[in-house]
Parts: sequence; structure tokens; C-alpha cells
Amino acid sequence: MATRAASDLSERVAHLEQMMASMSVTVDTAGSSRLEQRLEGLEMLVASLVAREESQEATIAMWETRFEELEADVRSMGEHTTETVEEMAMEVKLLKRAVGGSSEVAVAVKSRTKVPEPKKFSGKRSAKELENFLWDMEQYFATVGTEECQKVTLTSMYLEGDAKLWWRTRVDNDVAAGRPKIVKWEVLKRELKDQFLPTNAAWQAREALRQLKQKGTVREYVKEFSSLLLDIKNMSEEDKLFNFTLLLQGWARSELRRQSVKDLRECNCSGG
Repeated sequence: MATRAASDLSERVAHLEQMMASMSVTVDTAGSSRLEQRLEGLEMLVASLVAREESQEATIAMWETRFEELEADVRSMGEHTTETVEEMAMEVKLLKRAVGGSSEVAVAVKSRTKVPEPKKFSGKRSAKELENFLWDMEQYFATVGTEECQKVTLTSMYLEGDAKLWWRTRVDNDVAAGRPKIVKWEVLKRELKDQFLPTNAAWQAREALRQLKQKGTVREYVKEFSSLLLDIKNMSEEDKLFNFTLLLQGWARSELRRQSVKDLRECNCSGG
């Protein structure tokens, strides 16, 4: 009886050991399978991360390029803005100084204005043409801010024909004779008048004034009379008015007397 029980127990132990062995194999196999699956999953995750990292690097590189371009644009705009601000600051500075009455600033502002150049003088012996030329040159000097030491040289550039020939000859003769160069504007004006202003211009103008009559409109008569007066420097205002009135037609003379005009500048004849 005991022998049979021991035999049964031995069989049961053997069976249990077999079951345990079977269970051990089963556990090891299942664990290994799960481990492999987890490893595969990790490998896929790593591969995905690597791919994402490469994509991110490309994206970062693209944005870095765009940022550099933007930075360059901003820098360029900054330089342009700086120049603009500096120009505006200079404008404000000039305007402030101009308000203070600075002639230097006035010249700087004027120099930016397009100034018409004077008409050249050909040397024609006409008092009106010479006087107009000298006046135009002085206006030009004042507008562009010409320095005194530059006026003579600049004026010589606006001489042509006989006037230029005279100036060249005068310069050469001064050098040959050892005379000082003409460097002052007032001296050049006097020399031009001595050379090209008719010596009897006033006499001729007075003679023409005696022959003048109002033949057309009052406006035409005023123009002719005023033109002749330009060559007569020493006629008094009273004589100017007398001659002007004397040569008018009757109705215009009566109108001036009615207005009690005492000065030629007050004349306001209407008609024609």
C-alpha cells in the first residue's frame, strides 16, 4: 500500500516537474517574442525620429537662409533710413539757420534751384543790351551765390563775338605789359562800359525823343518813350513828365492833367 502511494507520489512529482519545465519554455518563448516586438517598435520609432530630425534640419536651414536675407534687407533699409534721416536733419538745420538770417544758408538753398543762365553779350554797341547783360549777370551772381573772386572769370564765359575777342586781347595785352589782371567785378563793368557803351548814346536818345510822337496806342508810345529814357541818365522827373505829356495826343494829355499827375510813374493813361 505504502509502496503504491510512493510510486504515485513519484509519478506526480515527475509530472509536476515536466509541467514546470513546459511552463518555463513557454514563458521564455513568449517573453522573447514580446521583447522582439518591443525592439522592432523601438527601431521604427528611432527611424521615425531620425527622419523627423533630418526634416527639421532642412526646415531650420531654410529658415536660417530666410532670416539672413531678411536681416540683410533690414540692414539695407536701416542704412537708407539713416541717410534719409541725416538728409532731413541737414534740411532742418539749414532752415533753422535760414530763419536766423544766415546768408551762407541762403546760398545753399538757392543753389538747389534751377537758375536760367544769362544771355551772352556779343559786343553790340547798344546801351540797353550792355546794361541788360550787366544786370542779368548780377542777378545770376546773387542767385547762385557766386564768390567775388569768381565773377570776372564767370562773366568772360558769357562773352561772345567782338566782346570775347576784346576780352582775350585785353588779357594778353595786360600780361605782355606786366599790368595787373582784372579780378574785380566793378572794374570789369567799368571796362565793358568804356569799350562798348556808345559815347553819344544819351545825345542820340534825346534826339530820338524830340522826334517821338504818339502815332499808335498809348501802350506803344509808353514802350518807346521808356526805352529811350534808359539811355538818358540825368533827366529829372519833371522833365520826363513834361516830354512825355508834350508828345501825347490831345485826349491823353487832357486825361493826365485831369488826374493832376506830378510824376511819370503816376501816369495811368487808358485807351489803346
